[in-house]
Amino acid sequence: MKVERHTIKSCCGNFSVLFKLDKPLSKDILAHLVNYGFKENSNFTKKGVLFLENEYLILNGVFGSNKLNIKCRQENCADSINKIEEEIKKLE
Repeated sequence: MKVERHTIKSCCGNFSVLFKLDKPLSKDILAHLVNYGFKENSNFTKKGVLFLENEYLILNGVFGSNKLNIKCRQENCADSINKIEEEIKKLE
């Protein structure tokens, strides 16, 4: 899968990342990321929203959309963002 990365600056020197995908978010992507080690919040899934988290990152987006928002849970998470980008690129 192709991923186009956009960095979004926010308050106090923080940032978030938006991945624009060439395919829409789906339950298959959700399952893959859960297998990769993210925890699913099923309340969001029932409402049509992908919401996953681990100790480093929070991922969210609307099923059917091609945008995945990524927020850091710790100060230095660039390596974690790079790893999840590579994992998403493996999907077809």
